[in-house]
Amino acid sequence: MEHTHNYSIPILLIFGMITIIGFYFGRNMRYLKLPTIIGYMILGVILGPSGFNLLTDNMQEKLGFIPDIALGFVALSIGLELNFKTLKKLGRSIIYIIIFESFGAFILVFLCLYLLTHNLALSLVFAAIAPASAPAGTVAVIQEFKARGNLT
Repeated sequence: MEHTHNYSIPILLIFGMITIIGFYFGRNMRYLKLPTIIGYMILGVILGPSGFNLLTDNMQEKLGFIPDIALGFVALSIGLELNFKTLKKLGRSIIYIIIFESFGAFILVFLCLYLLTHNLALSLVFAAIAPASAPAGTVAVIQEFKARGNLT
């Protein structure tokens, strides 16, 4: 009788290892005078399908809830920083900033992806998603560098 062993690593252990590696990888970006979020993105490329492909499609599917939780924390952070008195003083300029950031993210992602892939549909889909996630990076950098100003 032949025995086969399945030595699969539990998904939570993998998540924990990636979290710890990501923490130190991001922290080391400070030595290069870069925001830690750049380190997280680089690590994602290294571990993802473009790099060593360490996370299988099944693992990525099981960990699919994590971006939702992360975006929830980003939205909470944004809400905690909002000051309606300041927003009222800024008036129309805040609207221009929001529009510029949204369209800027859309156009930048579209152009980069289209130049790399020459796939119009793919470029449009990712460009449409970009404005929704654009504030996440901004908030991370603002919090890391403790930026203070009219909007922070």
